[in-house]
Amino acid sequence: MNVEEFFELSAGKWFSHRTSHHLAFKQSEDGKSDIVIDILTVDHPEVIKLCEQYSILPDVASCGARVTWKGTMEWDQECDSLWANIGN
Repeated sequence: MNVEEFFELSAGKWFSHRTSHHLAFKQSEDGKSDIVIDILTVDHPEVIKLCEQYSILPDVASCGARVTWKGTMEWDQECDSLWANIGN
């Protein structure tokens, strides 16, 4: 399996639930995340823009992926987004 196949198989909506145990505080904390992985074509404007931002020729990119997630923990709220652009 190569990286392109990995992202293609991972594409879609995912849900993560976790529990963290804080031994020092003698407490546990639940967390949840909604994760979305979108596959983008190499000619997608956002992939081209990202390639240019990092001085990568768009012609050498083999695929693009957008990973976004919204995560919450009992003690705080968090929302993050991560871009992944996969080149040769």
